[in-house]
Amino acid sequence: MKNFIFLFCFCSPFVSVAQDWKEIPVPTFMSNSGDYDVAVDASGDSYFIFSNYEGEGIGFYVLKYKPFGQQWDTIYNYSFNNSYSQNLKTDVRGNDVFISLQVNQSSEIRYYVFSIINDQVNLEINPIATGIDEYENNHFTVGNTTGEYFWFAKKQYEQKYFISRYNTLDGTLISDTISNPASAYFSERRMSMVGDTLWVAYSKEGADYHILKKHKTATVFSAYDNSAEGIFTHNGSNIDNYTVNWMSNKLNKLIFIGKNQLGDAFAYSFTNGVLALDQLPNLAPFAQWDYSSTSSTIFVANSTLDTPTSNYYTQVVKKDLSTGSWSQVGTDFSNINESSIHLGNNTTSERLIFGSKYFDQFTYVNTGFIRITNVAPESGTINFVQVSSICPESTEATLTQTFEVVDANFDSLNIISVVSSDESIIPTISISFSTLNQTGNTTQFQLVGNTISSGTTDLIIKISDGYDTITVTKSITVLTVSPPAAFDQSFCGAATVNNLVASGSSISWFTSNFSANPLSSAAPLTAGWYYLNQTISGCVSALDSIEVTINNLPNVQAGTDVTVCAGQSVTLSGSGAAFYSWTLGVSNGSSFVPASTATYTLTGTNV
Repeated sequence: MKNFIFLFCFCSPFVSVAQDWKEIPVPTFMSNSGDYDVAVDASGDSYFIFSNYEGEGIGFYVLKYKPFGQQWDTIYNYSFNNSYSQNLKTDVRGNDVFISLQVNQSSEIRYYVFSIINDQVNLEINPIATGIDEYENNHFTVGNTTGEYFWFAKKQYEQKYFISRYNTLDGTLISDTISNPASAYFSERRMSMVGDTLWVAYSKEGADYHILKKHKTATVFSAYDNSAEGIFTHNGSNIDNYTVNWMSNKLNKLIFIGKNQLGDAFAYSFTNGVLALDQLPNLAPFAQWDYSSTSSTIFVANSTLDTPTSNYYTQVVKKDLSTGSWSQVGTDFSNINESSIHLGNNTTSERLIFGSKYFDQFTYVNTGFIRITNVAPESGTINFVQVSSICPESTEATLTQTFEVVDANFDSLNIISVVSSDESIIPTISISFSTLNQTGNTTQFQLVGNTISSGTTDLIIKISDGYDTITVTKSITVLTVSPPAAFDQSFCGAATVNNLVASGSSISWFTSNFSANPLSSAAPLTAGWYYLNQTISGCVSALDSIEVTINNLPNVQAGTDVTVCAGQSVTLSGSGAAFYSWTLGVSNGSSFVPASTATYTLTGTNV
């Protein structure tokens, strides 16, 4: 018999939201691991933490999920010889994940606290937990002061219960005992840190439900209502303690949900220590559950039987503390009774991770599941600016000045492919892409490609976070740079490049169409072809050409000086040129009567 995950075909009690779940591969040891938990750090990375029996000891492992490889990598492991472990718990403070593991060795019991900070796993402390019961389920929370840790434990062989507090400043483990003069057994023990107040709850002999509180460093507990024992009831009836769900946002809000022994469901909250009725989510109280929180939201993973329909709901719901309303995160997971539920999140990343197991009573097979929430990168978060001037006929031109994509889950993003809509402008095969860096929730990319001609082409870009792939289209414009306007030119005798005339910007002149070195403005001209281009915004145009003609200067002769009498006519005729021009209005070869003695100058040209 196989276990399948499918969506319900009947109406879910909650309305789905945009954020949805992805089922990811399960680590190899999950089905058989003794203790496990899941966590998410500030960068959105998902972790699976577990202990496993190895020979005569145990191994402690931290695995990190790699979405692009769809695999778990072991980033930390620690071996405890001749030992066994229990009470593996995680807690989050700020951006850091903390793990508590109770290790029972032949001569002692120790609390080991590890941290995951900036993707590094560190052993923080390992104090001896003298006198605790090695078989009891202890609760763990991190204080709001650095290096402060708390456990709700039971004394070995005795019905004594206490809160153990460890502070790295003094390096001591201090235990504050909860009054229990009748030596009753405390079941369903809960503990939450809300601000500087430590709240504890327990059921005494499965009957009275007690809620106590104390300042985190105080030694004496007081009842939530300042009564003698802090016994909590609903509608005058004692609490069915095995139904109570206990959760907080660690800042100012504590919520607990359950049923009284008459079957009436309830929800209450302590806000800054003040008790009030609260909104009850559908299907609550939950049968299998775990919770996590931010300052403004409480998330609850649960698997619960809906008695009227005889269907199980496995899902995550959340409470918006600003509005007080409950809603569902994504869709339902399955209609099987999943257990061993663990939920993790981080205050920075929007990601949740949900681990669970399902035991098939027919095949006796334990099946593990791990799901994470994911919000695909949105095209609206993309800041895409092309390089201001992209030139045609350019090899490996940088196409993007800015290309940034924001991811809500702080995932590292990859470009899967880039396709050009116009191969004649930028061929697809020439386009390469790279990741420049990732800072916080922003990944920066760069695109490079070969340009063939001017014009605008669309780049169809596929971007993935390892879970979802989006397609965006961005336009790239390659500049149009025409050759400068010029015409054939003639010069008499001698001229330089500076005498050439053309219309354009930053014009360069060359003596051949393959020369890379432009002529200087003082270079003398010779008859023949000259080539020119222009540069606009850093882009060089194609070459154009003109023909330069250098004409020789004529040897002009004006003749000998002439003496005439007043009133007589005279004719001036030049030689050595094709065309002649005399000063004082005289025409070459035509007679005229000079008015007075004067000098006549002749200019001759061949063109």
